[in-house]
Amino acid sequence: MLKIGIDKNKNKNPIQIQKVFNGIIAEITSAFVSYPLNTIKTNSQIGNRVTFNVRNSLSIKKIQPLFSGFKYSFVNELINGIVFYSIYEKMKEKSDNPIVRSSVGSFGAMLCSHPLYLRRKLAQVDKSPHIGLGLKNNYKGIGICMVNGIPTSAINFGLKEIIAERLNMGIFSGFLSTSITMILTHPLDTLATCILTKSKINYMTLFKFNGFSQRFLEKNLTLGTKLMLLDFLNEKIKK
Repeated sequence: MLKIGIDKNKNKNPIQIQKVFNGIIAEITSAFVSYPLNTIKTNSQIGNRVTFNVRNSLSIKKIQPLFSGFKYSFVNELINGIVFYSIYEKMKEKSDNPIVRSSVGSFGAMLCSHPLYLRRKLAQVDKSPHIGLGLKNNYKGIGICMVNGIPTSAINFGLKEIIAERLNMGIFSGFLSTSITMILTHPLDTLATCILTKSKINYMTLFKFNGFSQRFLEKNLTLGTKLMLLDFLNEKIKK
């Protein structure tokens, strides 16, 4: 005897899988588009000067350093996308709270992808990403990344829902929530960058917001690219 509930789940699964796949595509594409800004931001946070003259920087040799470590970022975003969106979509069956879903999704994604994220950060500041094997080497700085990343994701998703519902701002709710979240979490992000890149930590400069302008542009460019792609791809599912 067949149960109706099983039939419903079978109908939902292809859509859930497609949404996860769409999320992965959006994550990787948006990461590629904004990666040079992330490299500049990372170096600015630890006090490295990064000059980029558009007029004289159209050659591969000039642009290539801005993509240092992108091979790690590609796999990192792939894992992030699979883990985060799988958890986020699956938890919709149990929780309507986007803060809870995003927090659990971020925890799982960061736990799985941290070794690659660490290598990417080292490559971005021109340090060797070959850190060897072992949990201690590969999970250096995981604590501060969790302290920074999970609340950042939770605040961002929570604010986005509140702004969208109460102010009826549509797509702009994402940009506003991201901007507010960056202001609240930038010192923690700088501290995490210093620890991951084995750079000297000057606690007096954490609140100077070094690299904030690049982070602001990067995150909003990432978000804009991601939202447009997700809307486009998810719209195809409905059709």
